[in-house]
Amino acid sequence: MGILLFLNILIIVLLNIPAIQSFVVDLVVSKVKEKTDNEISIGRVDIDLFNGVFLNQIYVADQKGDTLLYSERLSADASAFTVYRQNKLHISRVSLENFKAYVSKDSLSGPFNFQFMMDAFAAKDTAKKDTTPSKFDLSIGEIRLVNGRFRYDIKSAEETPSIFNASHIHVDSLNTNISVNSIKPESFKVDIDNISLNEESGIHLRHLGLKAYAKGKIIHAEDLELDLPKTHLALTDILFDYEKIEADSTQPMKKAVCQVTIKPSKIYPYELAPFLPALAPLKTELGISAKVSGTLPGVAVKNLNAYYGDDVVLSLSAEMGNIYRYGECDYHVDMTHLFATVEGVSNIIKAFAPQTELPEIVNRLGYVEASLGAKGKLKDLLIDLKAKSNPGSVNLTGNLDYDVEKGDFRTKADLKTKEFGLGSLLDSTLQLGKVSISAIAEAEIPRNGKPTFTLDGLIPLFEYKGYAYHNIDLDASYCDRDAKADMSLVDSNLVFKLKGIAKNIGADSMHCNLTASVDGFSPYRLHLSSEEMAGFLLKTRVKLDMDGNSPENITCHLMIDSTCMDLDTIHLDIDHLTLAVEEAADGGNKIDLTSPFFDAHIKGTYNVETIAQSFNNALNPFLPTFFPIQPVKRGGQRE
Repeated sequence: MGILLFLNILIIVLLNIPAIQSFVVDLVVSKVKEKTDNEISIGRVDIDLFNGVFLNQIYVADQKGDTLLYSERLSADASAFTVYRQNKLHISRVSLENFKAYVSKDSLSGPFNFQFMMDAFAAKDTAKKDTTPSKFDLSIGEIRLVNGRFRYDIKSAEETPSIFNASHIHVDSLNTNISVNSIKPESFKVDIDNISLNEESGIHLRHLGLKAYAKGKIIHAEDLELDLPKTHLALTDILFDYEKIEADSTQPMKKAVCQVTIKPSKIYPYELAPFLPALAPLKTELGISAKVSGTLPGVAVKNLNAYYGDDVVLSLSAEMGNIYRYGECDYHVDMTHLFATVEGVSNIIKAFAPQTELPEIVNRLGYVEASLGAKGKLKDLLIDLKAKSNPGSVNLTGNLDYDVEKGDFRTKADLKTKEFGLGSLLDSTLQLGKVSISAIAEAEIPRNGKPTFTLDGLIPLFEYKGYAYHNIDLDASYCDRDAKADMSLVDSNLVFKLKGIAKNIGADSMHCNLTASVDGFSPYRLHLSSEEMAGFLLKTRVKLDMDGNSPENITCHLMIDSTCMDLDTIHLDIDHLTLAVEEAADGGNKIDLTSPFFDAHIKGTYNVETIAQSFNNALNPFLPTFFPIQPVKRGGQRE
């Protein structure tokens, strides 16, 4: 025992002699050079068994003679005696200063340029190793990297200037201050006081800090802070607990518990442009705070508050029952507030799709302010949406059905608007004003089929040309160019009913069948005519059966009866009038008009642009007040 003590003291004394230190280091370096067959050098070494090891001018080359590592100084502050006495090693500080590290490989599947060193020192025997956990305790008080440069390159990979490339990472001004308080097989505790660096693509990390510790299968982290020149992101209460995790290939990490709190943070998207170049135009501040938690596969987001300058503001909480089976799980969304200006949304969209221009009808909205509640599965989701914009407000309450597998979408909702400015939303030349709607709206949009839309309910207000129509009953539908409508209106200046269908709308084979009745029609009071027609009133019933989509190919049968027309002191009754437009058996067209006053038959080729004028002039001798003479353009042949 005394001999061992004497030998230890002797070794300590000898290793504190500079000449012995240089001899030992030169011996170790020469052995390493011999084993690896590459250039290695250490300019100066200081070994103090009470205080640590200090190496200066360290140089390691790779097999091609290029620099692998160079450092002006490497130091490790520690006492070797704790290893003997307590089976633990505490290194108070490891410091690497003014260093350069160059790691590379020729191709993605090729070896690293330091692989030769790993191979040289790899164990050659195949004996079974002892896997019993070591009782040795290592702790490092502080790891300091000062003014470092690091390069990593896959030489065969394409370079992307100004865009972060994981195959070409070029870092300089790398500084770190990390405390590793304990490293054991079953636990660790790490404090990252600071990491800062610049990356060639344009990333300027000013500060990264984190406190993390683990015990068994539970990992905690607190006070994660990330600072770029203007961005500040702060996370806390970070937890990942996989103690009760279940093996399920379809639902990874099932039963794992996770949570994170995003403290009020500000992000400037353009500073992340090296990762996503489309963010470069977005200079406005993005703010966010939230709490995310869940036992996988379920997840919940609570008190999410976000904004993008003054253009977008969002507040919501949401829960999702299964992130892997999103088509079957339960959802609960409570979006208490959304505000977005069209200009702000347009700027965000243009950042990702510069050529995109929003439709003018969207620009006229000005802004959208909304709240949304949603609950249930995607196949039966209850929704309650309230929204308003420049034209007015819209409320939508009902069901949404989306089949994830088939891709079919259906919805049925109660649609309500009150004095919505339809005219300000659509083209002003249409002369529309405000509209109020209280109706059931339905939509079916299959992935591979034709969409169907229906609207059934009441239109309490509809303004056209400055006149307000009230209480219009409407039942209308549209599917694959087929439309149906059943509408009625009772107004002091118009009683109107219409029922009809139209098929193949827009096609040459379009077919239209409708019946309509009009009573008390006063075009002047409805702002549809000049003052000259102030005394005009009309009552009539119409039935139309028509094929074709243009004057050139139309065939139709029109029946008008029970017609009464008044103009000042003039009164006209027409019991029955029919008009038939058909193809003639021997070519051309024919028009047959039957009325109480006369019958007319036109056959041959005629100019469809002037046929109405011709009818008007033909009726003039009988009803000159209602049908004044109009000049007729010549150009067709009539028989």
